[in-house]
Amino acid sequence: MQNDDSKRCLNISPVKEVSACLHSSEMEKKREYNNAYTAFIKNINLNKKDFINYDDVINGISKAKEFYDGYIRNECFAFASQLIKDSPAYQGIYSQCMINFYRQRIDFYKTYDFE
Repeated sequence: MQNDDSKRCLNISPVKEVSACLHSSEMEKKREYNNAYTAFIKNINLNKKDFINYDDVINGISKAKEFYDGYIRNECFAFASQLIKDSPAYQGIYSQCMINFYRQRIDFYKTYDFE
């Protein structure tokens, strides 16, 4: 579950600081994720004429993001719930999970082939 975003936090002491670092990395990755989504929508808007059902495409993408956001929150909640809730370890695992899901979706938005 470790990635470059979380590795920089794992050598920090005490554990509470690790959790804070991971949470900060999660928020940075969330901003990157939302920026990638915005760029994705802008790309579609620039090529609006290429979409036969443009409104349906935009509506579907918007709903997919809403569902994805809910899915990853629940998935990471379930994963982190193996630990004591509200502990630094819980928050750290939750943040690492969210970072991984954000990264996957950023890659999707950046590599989507409109052809």
